[in-house]
Amino acid sequence: MTDYLNSALSRLREKTEGLGTLGVIGVALLVLCAAFVIGGLEPLRAEIESLTERQAELRSLPVRGAPQSTQEKGRPTAHSMDLPSAADALPQVMRLTDLAEQQGLKLKQGDYRLHRDRAAGVSAYQMHYPVSGSYVALRQFINDALNQFPALALEEVQIRRSSIGAPDVDARLRFTLYLRES
Repeated sequence: MTDYLNSALSRLREKTEGLGTLGVIGVALLVLCAAFVIGGLEPLRAEIESLTERQAELRSLPVRGAPQSTQEKGRPTAHSMDLPSAADALPQVMRLTDLAEQQGLKLKQGDYRLHRDRAAGVSAYQMHYPVSGSYVALRQFINDALNQFPALALEEVQIRRSSIGAPDVDARLRFTLYLRES
C-alpha cells in the first residue's frame, strides 16, 4: 500500500512540475471550488428543497382571515366565535384601562372608534392609547391584555425612548376589540 502511495505521489510531483506555478495555482483553485460546491452549496440546495416542500404544504392550508362565501356551511358567526356583546364594550375598555394602571403605566387621553359590519354581526372597537412607563411594564400589559381578552387584537405598537438611559418609554398602542352586535 505504501509503495502504491509513494508512486502516486511521485507521479503527482512530476505532473505538477510540468504545470508550473500558475498551473498549480489553477489546479488548487479548481479543487477549492469543488470543495465549496460540495461542502457549501449542496447543503443549501437540500435546505431549499425542504423549504419549497414546506411552502407547498403551507399553500395548501386555508388562508386565515380570507373572505368566505356566505353560503359556506359551518361558517363561523359572531355568536359562535364567543365574542363579547357590543353592550359590554365599556366594561371591557374599563378593565383594559385598569390592567394598564395595575402594571404602572400612565394612560393619556385615548382615541376610540367603533366600526360596524352589520352583515357579519360584528363590531370592531378600535382603541388608540398613548402610554408611558417602563418597557417591562408595557410588555407585561400587552401580554396580560391579550391573554385576558380573547377578542382583543394588538394591531400596532410604536415605542420611543427619550434617551438611551431613560427608564421610561412613550408608546402608542392600537388595539381592536371585536364585539358581536346585540
